[in-house]
Order: sequence, then C-alpha cells, then structure tokens
Amino acid sequence: MQAALEIEWTGELTHNLPHWEGEVLLVNGERVEVAPRVLEVVRSQPAELERFLREFGSPLGLREALLGAPAPRWLSTTDTQGHFEIELGEGEWTPQPTDPKSTFVARSTDADGVLLLVAPCVHLAGSVVDEDGRPVSMASLSYGIDLGQLDAFADTHRFQSAWNISGFSDENGHFEAQRVPAGSRFELEMQHSGFSTARLDPLEHDELALRVVLKRRAVEQGPQVSGLVLDPQGAPVEGAAVSLGQDQCWTDAQGRFEIHPSTSHLGESLTAVKKGLQPAILPGFGTRQMESRSEVLLRLGPPALSITGRVLLPDGSNPGKCNVQVADGTPYGSTQCYLEDVARGAHQPGMETDEQGRFALDGLAAREYRLLAWNSAHGQIVYSVPIAAGATDVVLQATSGDFLSSLEGRVITRHHVPVEGAEVRISTPTYVSSGSSSSMNFGSGATDADGRFVLKNVPLEWAHLSVGGRGLKLESHPVPARTEGNFELVATLEVRTRLELVDTSIDEVVFLDEQGERVHPMLVLRDCYSMRDSVPRLEQGFPAFEITDAAVTAVLMSGKAEVRRVPVEIRREKLLVLRF
Repeated sequence: MQAALEIEWTGELTHNLPHWEGEVLLVNGERVEVAPRVLEVVRSQPAELERFLREFGSPLGLREALLGAPAPRWLSTTDTQGHFEIELGEGEWTPQPTDPKSTFVARSTDADGVLLLVAPCVHLAGSVVDEDGRPVSMASLSYGIDLGQLDAFADTHRFQSAWNISGFSDENGHFEAQRVPAGSRFELEMQHSGFSTARLDPLEHDELALRVVLKRRAVEQGPQVSGLVLDPQGAPVEGAAVSLGQDQCWTDAQGRFEIHPSTSHLGESLTAVKKGLQPAILPGFGTRQMESRSEVLLRLGPPALSITGRVLLPDGSNPGKCNVQVADGTPYGSTQCYLEDVARGAHQPGMETDEQGRFALDGLAAREYRLLAWNSAHGQIVYSVPIAAGATDVVLQATSGDFLSSLEGRVITRHHVPVEGAEVRISTPTYVSSGSSSSMNFGSGATDADGRFVLKNVPLEWAHLSVGGRGLKLESHPVPARTEGNFELVATLEVRTRLELVDTSIDEVVFLDEQGERVHPMLVLRDCYSMRDSVPRLEQGFPAFEITDAAVTAVLMSGKAEVRRVPVEIRREKLLVLRF
C-alpha cells in the first residue's frame, strides 16, 4: 500500500494571482492603490467587499488578497495506488510534491493521463573551483536518470528529458540546489564549457559544504576560421555574433572573430549579425572537411528594415494578440531562430502583436518575406504572399478558401487496421532549417475506436498534419487539397519491445521487412538511443528496443551463422515481449 502524496500545481494562472507589493495591490499586472481606510472598510463590511470585487471583475485570488488570506492553491492527493485527479485551466502546469523531501524527476502525458516519477531528494550546496582553487562561475549542477530502462516510460516520443539542471554557480563559485534526487539510480554532474564533466557520488542526505573541482580540458588543435566584421562604413564592429552552423563566437573590440568548427558544415553559411543592422551572409561557406581560413571579411548591411501592419481573421474581425514572424528567414546557428530575429535583438522567432493585432516586425534584410501569424485561440491565422521588407500598413488576412472548414478521416496501420487513440494535430512550422525544425500544434483530437477523427479550420498551405501517440511513430502528412471520399492516414507502429530467448546460443536478432530488407531497431541504451542493424546480446542480456511494424521476420543468429527465421507481428502494446 502506497502512502498518500500531496501535489501542488503551478502555472501562469498561479504566477499572476493578485498580490501585495508593500502597500500596493497588483491585479492583472496593474498597480492598484488601496488606502488603509478603504481596506479597513472592505475587510469589515461584506457588502463593500463584494462591490470592490465586482469593480475589478472578481479575478481569481482577489478576495483572498483583500482579506489578507492565503492565496488559492491547486492541490491533488494520490490514493493508495498512486492515482490522482485534478481539474486545471489551460496552459502549462508544473507539479511538485508539497513534501520538501520529495521531487518529480520525469513526466509523461498520454491518453491515460499524466505519469509522474517521484523520488526522494536532498539539499546540496557548496563551491566549484578549478585545479588551482579558483572559483568557477556558471557551472551547472544537473541530474539524470535512465528513463529508457523504465517500462512505464516506454513511449520515447512522450517523456520529457531525463536530464534536469538544478542550478548554477555564482561569480564566487558558490552553488545551492534544492530538491536534488537522491540515491544510486541518479547521476549527478557538474559541467562547464572548457572543463571535463565532474561526476558526483550518489548522495542520500543533505550536503551543504561540497567542494567540486573541475579539470580543464586539453584544447584540441583543429581548423579555425578567423576574420573581420565591418559596418557599412567600413568600421570594425564589436559584439557582432558570427556563426557557422552550430558554432559561433562574438567579435572583439577590433571587430575580429575566430571560430573553431566542431563538425563538418557542408553547405552551411557563415553569417554575422548585429542588432539593428542587416546581417552579412557568405552562403555555402562550409565544407565536408573544414580547413583553416583567415582574413575572412564579413560586411554588415545598412540599418535593418521592417514590415508593419495588422493581422485580421478571414471575416475581418480582430484575432487579439497573436504571433507574427518570418516563415522563410535565414537560420541562425543551432538556436532555432532566424538571423532576422537576432538582428532585432531576440532569440526566438517573431514577435507578439498588440491587442488589435498590430505589429512592427524589425530586423529584416532588403528582400521579400513570407510572414506567418498564429495564436493559441485560432491556430494558424495566415501564411502570407511574399512581402517586401520596408512595406508599411500591410494587412495580413487569409480568405475562407485558404482553410478546410472541416477535415474528417481515419488513421489506419499499414495492414489497414484502424488505430484508436492516435493524436492527429494541425502542425504549423515556426522554424525550418536543413537540419531541424520546430512547430506549434493545434486542433489535437484523438481517434475513436474506428480510427476516425475530425479537425476544424485546417490551413491548406504551410501547415501539415501530425500523427503520433502511444506506440506510434511521430510522422507528418500533407493536408489534402480535397476531402472527397475516404481520407486515410497510414500510421507507423513503433513499439517498445523486449526479447526472451530460450536458446542461450543466440547472440543477435536481425529484423527484416516483407522485401527481406533490414528494419533498423532503435536500441534503448544507458543515456542514449542508438539505431543499429540488429539487436545484440549484451552483458546484461538483450536490451529493450523500439521497432516499427515494417518488421515481419526475426532472424536468430549465433555468431555469423543463421539459426532460424521466425515470423513476428509488431502489435501496439505498451511493452511488447517477443518470445522465441
């Protein structure tokens, strides 16, 4: 029998509750002066309290703030089986045990609800120094657990990162971290760029005088790219960000930079950007085998341009606040934003409009851009035609013909079996580069027992359909131009699997598809996932792995000799066990 655990949930709603800052009351971000005499009347006369609440729209928590009572809290309590239930508003909510000696270290969400992994925790504090005893600032203390070995977190597409940062050291090298998971199942690491990672021994009790020594890594000699960044008048630019793929640096007071490429950068552009100016771009600068280059000149352009205007819904109404961004900007390093965003001083795509949908998108080069507008209430609002930078009073407005008012369909497997509980979403890309992308998902709906789903207001351009869920490979599908007839999406099963073999001589299992080609399993190894040609027997036995339903045959191997072939059926189970 499991002891009850009380959980407190916090989110945007809880962070913005009315509260006092000295003698000033903050309500919805606005300062409200409440004279002591008025406060005394409100607290002593219920009718005056109700009148005051009505005047401000009775926002959640205002009554408690006026009465000096504790603010509302969102609490849930588990039963003896660990189950809990709570009703929460929209947005992201973060759970944490109210017991300070416990913490949540992993979270998974699926059709069955939220799965939380709880662990005992300790309070850590101490100092981080280098080999000479000098303090190291901004070193990060992090902890991790091998979620891949926990069958409860079998769906690799759903769980959150197993590594979490607990805190950083300050300028004196001092660090302090509450709620650090305790025990041998958790790895504790202290990290800083330029130093080798220091691994801490598992801790069972609070430690407030730890001393962590970081050893400097030997600098590996490799190719370097160096040069100069100038402004339009030919003067050196200090503090310009120079990037080549994932590698970047900043110019010094003389405008000079030096990058040490960490990998090949075939086809990557070398770029320089400074807030307020148009960026410098040398396209196709990267090669498969980088060689040292010196005296590379990057000249920034004139002041960055802007596009101003307003976003409207197809019927001409106001969408309220929404996000406006370039959809076809120049990717910047590995930050998942564009050079145009950095040129306006941001590191995320786009900007938020005002309440009337008005915007002024800065940081643009002298070219045409396609703009994207979206918000959580309407999803993708408009994907524009090309618009020249410098344009003013632009109206971003789609037409009703740019959307499917309704899209009905089915999700099936490659064997034409309907898939229940698949998540079908409208997915709008907010960042796209040759190596990565990110999207906002809207209109999520789970399929019924016959695999059927219905989506509303589906954009015909730019967005795509995303299909995923427990036991399914996350895949994208184009939006159909027409919805006549039976519209079907074929989902790929991808199932966490374990092997049980009676014959101990078998040391490798190969999976084949219907054409006899290898199906590559994704092995669940400690700290990583690794795609392999087969599933080998390791010291601890056969590891868990992810396999798709393309696999129809298992080939049992002993050394290089094939022992036998066995037909397999990859079924959509939380944990599939194949016994041979």
